[in-house]
Amino acid sequence: MNLNIEQKRLITATPSGAMLVRGVAGSGKTTVAVQRAGFLLNNYCLD
Repeated sequence: MNLNIEQKRLITATPSGAMLVRGVAGSGKTTVAVQRAGFLLNNYCLD
């Protein structure tokens, strides 16, 4: 799936608390949430 600029911005945003992802069906909410989880694990989790 090709991400748009806003989705990329949400995925790579600096963590600052909980984030709510909203949108219509088929807008990529699950993709953004999964990509965000991976980004946070790879960039902010301590070993």
